[in-house]
Amino acid sequence: MKYLYYVILFLFSLNALAQDLVMQNGAFTRCAPDKFYDSGGASGFYGDNENFIITICPSDDDAFIILDFTAFSTQLNTDVLTIYDGDDVTAPLVGSYSGAAGPGKVIASETNTSGCLTVQFVSNGSGTTTGWAADIICAVPCQDIDPFVESTIPEANATGVVQIAANDSVTFTGNANFATDGTGATYKWNFGFGPAITGQTVTRTFANAGQYNVILTVTDNNPLGCSETTTIQVFVVGANIVVNTSAFTIEQLVQDVLIDSPCAAVSNITSSTGTNFSSVNGIGYFVSDGSMFPFTDGVLLTSGDATAVRGPNNNALSAGGSSWPGDAQLASIVGIVSNNASIIEFDFVPLADSISFDFLMASEEYNGGSFECDFSDAFAFLLTDSNGTTTNLAVLPGTTTPILVTNIHEANSNCAAINEQYFGGYTPSNQPPMSFDGRTEVFTAQSAVTPGETYHIKLVISDARDTAYDSGVFLKAGSFNLGGNLGEDITIAAGTAGCGGADVLLDTNVPTAAHIWFRDGVEIAGETNSTLTVTEPGTYAVDVYFSEDCQFSSSILVEFKPSPVANTPEDLSICINETAGEFDLTDNDENILGDQNPDDYITSYHLTEQDAIDNVAELTSPYTNVSNPQVIYARIADTSQECFDTTPFEIGYTSLEINNAVTPFEVCDDNADGFAMFTLTDKDVEVIGDLEPTTASVAYHVSQADADSGTNALTSPYVNVDANNQTIFVSVASVGDPGCFNTSSLELVVNPLPIATTPAPLKVCDDDFDGFASFDLTLKTAEIVGGQTNLTLTYHESQEDANTGDNPKASPYTNINPSVQTMYARLETDATGCFAIAELTLIVEEIPEIAQISDYELCDDNTSGDETETFDLSSKTDEVINGQANLSVNYYLSLEDAETGNNPLPNDYSNIATPQTIFYSLTNTSTFCTNTGSLDLVVKPLPIIFDPTPLEVCDDGVPDGITSIDLSMKNSEVTGNNPGYTVSYHKDQADADSDTDALPIPYTNEANGQVVLVRVEDNTTSCHATTSLVLTVQQAPVANDPAPLEYCDPDSDGFGVFDLTMGDAEITGGVAGLEVSYHETFADAQNGVNAVGSPYSNIVAGTQVLHARVESATVATGCATLVELVLIVNPTPAVPAAISDYVLCDSDADGFAQFDLNTKETEITESQPPLAADLDLILTYHLSAADALSGNDPIPNVGNYTNTGNPQTIFVRLEGESNGCAGTGSFEIRVDLPPVAVLPAPLQLCDDGVADGVTVFDLSVRDSE
Repeated sequence: MKYLYYVILFLFSLNALAQDLVMQNGAFTRCAPDKFYDSGGASGFYGDNENFIITICPSDDDAFIILDFTAFSTQLNTDVLTIYDGDDVTAPLVGSYSGAAGPGKVIASETNTSGCLTVQFVSNGSGTTTGWAADIICAVPCQDIDPFVESTIPEANATGVVQIAANDSVTFTGNANFATDGTGATYKWNFGFGPAITGQTVTRTFANAGQYNVILTVTDNNPLGCSETTTIQVFVVGANIVVNTSAFTIEQLVQDVLIDSPCAAVSNITSSTGTNFSSVNGIGYFVSDGSMFPFTDGVLLTSGDATAVRGPNNNALSAGGSSWPGDAQLASIVGIVSNNASIIEFDFVPLADSISFDFLMASEEYNGGSFECDFSDAFAFLLTDSNGTTTNLAVLPGTTTPILVTNIHEANSNCAAINEQYFGGYTPSNQPPMSFDGRTEVFTAQSAVTPGETYHIKLVISDARDTAYDSGVFLKAGSFNLGGNLGEDITIAAGTAGCGGADVLLDTNVPTAAHIWFRDGVEIAGETNSTLTVTEPGTYAVDVYFSEDCQFSSSILVEFKPSPVANTPEDLSICINETAGEFDLTDNDENILGDQNPDDYITSYHLTEQDAIDNVAELTSPYTNVSNPQVIYARIADTSQECFDTTPFEIGYTSLEINNAVTPFEVCDDNADGFAMFTLTDKDVEVIGDLEPTTASVAYHVSQADADSGTNALTSPYVNVDANNQTIFVSVASVGDPGCFNTSSLELVVNPLPIATTPAPLKVCDDDFDGFASFDLTLKTAEIVGGQTNLTLTYHESQEDANTGDNPKASPYTNINPSVQTMYARLETDATGCFAIAELTLIVEEIPEIAQISDYELCDDNTSGDETETFDLSSKTDEVINGQANLSVNYYLSLEDAETGNNPLPNDYSNIATPQTIFYSLTNTSTFCTNTGSLDLVVKPLPIIFDPTPLEVCDDGVPDGITSIDLSMKNSEVTGNNPGYTVSYHKDQADADSDTDALPIPYTNEANGQVVLVRVEDNTTSCHATTSLVLTVQQAPVANDPAPLEYCDPDSDGFGVFDLTMGDAEITGGVAGLEVSYHETFADAQNGVNAVGSPYSNIVAGTQVLHARVESATVATGCATLVELVLIVNPTPAVPAAISDYVLCDSDADGFAQFDLNTKETEITESQPPLAADLDLILTYHLSAADALSGNDPIPNVGNYTNTGNPQTIFVRLEGESNGCAGTGSFEIRVDLPPVAVLPAPLQLCDDGVADGVTVFDLSVRDSE
């Protein structure tokens, strides 16, 4: 048994976490949504030299564990994961895994009662990797699913196969029995072509002929996909037979196709064909549409390839070689050399005393020539009873002669016909339905059997003498009947039929079963026994029920010999005044016989009914009556006198006395010519007077002579030949004796008809759209009657009522047929009753339909606030008419005026209130039917707007008065901040009023001072008001680009302080009335915010750009011009704060000396700050600090300068050549007298350790001396 599994999901609350497992030693109980990882967890590597054993068991006793490995990677063949199907390592091994080939999904087996899986992992020390990840799932076994095809449209045949034609569709409905629950199950259909279709009921079209195995897969809602399948076969067939050798097993061919009975006790089914001997298969299932072949499906046995038998006839059927043997038993019974035998054998137990099945034989030996005269393959149906007696059922009806090609065929040039009544016909080349060249008619194989006894039957066919020109036997599906046969048909042709009305007993011979009997397909109520007595001909059938799963049916045709019917004879009468007379009784022979063949029946007459029944005391004819009247009994019988019937009649005499005062026969003149049609027979009763109508016959004649002779009788109806009045003559004869007659006369009178004039149709307008109305019919009286008098006029709903004068209708009259009805006016002359009929057509004219009319709304444009406007009412006409044809429209102040048509309003109408309801009439110009409706006139207020102040904007970079303007800046001012208004701007009044060509926003004006129109529309009412807006473009002041402001940075750190106002004059060009502000960003300058003050300390080292904003101090628009002001911080060369004195010795003691000032350059210039390091320096010496600061009057002879004082201060200027920034400092020059030197005492030291007279002296010890 297959097992699938349901996943059990254990859900936890949101604050619970899945208890994931890493590889370790121990036993754990887990279920989804847990994870199982190697020892490194979800993202790490496992370790070296691991040896762990873990057992994972389900939380639920009924469940078992599934490990679904979603990732796996270990060192191949060295780090190994082993899984055991149980709760320890002694359990059966599932498998060992290493490298990248992981376990996939591992499921604890059905025999694993613990439901656990044990996992062992061993790694070595040579390296690790990512390990594995697996989902831990708890599962239970799948439920059993038993799918089945519940129904198909069209229905499957008794074999369970659906047969359709090409391009037909089949609707399949699937179902299944679920052991537990089928909720959420899916049904998937696979057809072997095209995409599968999902659904419990699906439809598929099969375009091409062939066999299709339609597979239904039913899957329940188990997440692991528990499913089962079932198959139904579809054969797409036409006139050609289709043969399939794999659709059914041999057992199915016997039990489901051939027998198909739940009561069939069948066993020991065996078969043999070419496939048993490495040759072709000669046994198969065939289907056809039944149009050119007697059977729609069944079992085929052939002496060749069964599949090659299919139509059309374009195969030469000679398959099967010498390796495929024949059948010895068939050879012995039929007397042939047997080859290529196909055999089906089985045992069965009949339910009743007979069996039967239908078949036909076909062969390639039917060639219309010598083959069918000399060659025939053979087949047999060999029935063996429990005593071993074998009977061949495949024999010619009523004989023991086997059915062969040679004994069933038409005449041909080589041999005479034999049993040609059993020949079914030839198959033309390349034509349906099969590849065999000919076939027999359908035969029924049958045999008497003993119910309950075991029988063996062998169905066998083979080639005879050779293996060429194959033959086949077709067995009709479902025709193998194991019992309950009602026997042979009871027919006249077979001589087994009894007389009509006799009893026939039908018996199934299975009294222990339940029965339902039918006659001609209709169930016979109350008949449930095994026997049925029938007295009427028909096809009788019985359904026999042994149990719910065991039933069968049988039918029989029952005929009865036609018993003669004694038709009603005529009473015989003679025209005499005596008490007796002679009667020719044989005058009734034809009456009694009727349409029955006189050669088949004998008629006789008797005095009593019993004599007639007993066929004794026959009367001779002519017969003289013994009473008046007298009853005679007639007998009619077949020639055997077994079947008969009797009937009585009377004989007697009659005296004819007729009415000689017949009233004139008056009719009405239907075409005003004096001639009319008379139904003369209408006068029969009046003519015969007191005579019995059945004893007298009446005829009418033009003359008395014809009446007397009984000749030239007039036909009825009769048209008079004399205008207006004519006398004709009547003859009355005895029915039994035409020679017994009497005569009279009859006056024919033709009365004129009134003239009914066809009136014009009477028309009434419909008042409620139902097609019915009340008509005053009297309005048409004068038109129909004209000037005629003494007439009666009535109206009728039908011609029939008008003809009879029945059911006259009163006026006023409501029609019963909607819209159009024909009435029939009957105009009758009071004196004669003659009438004429005229048709009056009643027409209910449709009134115009009233549509739902929208309010006619106008804005209060004319004089805002007066709520009065002029409405063009004609503009609503199309909406009022609403597509209807031939209508006129008028408008009114009141409904009364609309209904009467008085006081219509002009098309241009000014309202007197808002809203105001007015009324309109719709009149059909053809029928003049009118309907009325109303509509409201509404004057909607204009938006409340405010005239805006001029929109002043600054000119752009081109001082031409043209710039881009955001007109929407005025929206709030114009609307008073009303959010329910929409504002647009236009060039002129026309555009503003029509709401066309709205100006874009932003808008570039066309001229300075341009006036645009502002349209304000109420979003609710769509009404608008307009105003104007002046666009003024202000010029921005002219501003000059200033020279950079430079600052000499005394500390050369890149930062300094600037007097920004030093740039004002240069920027403004000295123009009065301008204001200048300075800003660190362009955006601030543009917006006029965050101006910086002066003096200003730069915030960007070295060079910084400020943005100067220049605007008028008097113009309110704030138009400004922006220019850049560059701030440059120049580094200043550094002069040491303390320069050493420059001292020379006074060689002549006069206090003066020549100084080379250049010797001080290195000291002064060598230490410069970084920003000044790259400056080219200019060093000058000055006599005053002011000169050093200004750079004036530098000392020219710096190389040999003679001091002017002693000491004297020299001032230094160190200037950057490129930026002019300079640092200053000073030092003294001084002329000193030379010092006086004193001879010190000698300096003596002891020799050091080396007695060489050399040692180290510290001379400074003598400095103070």
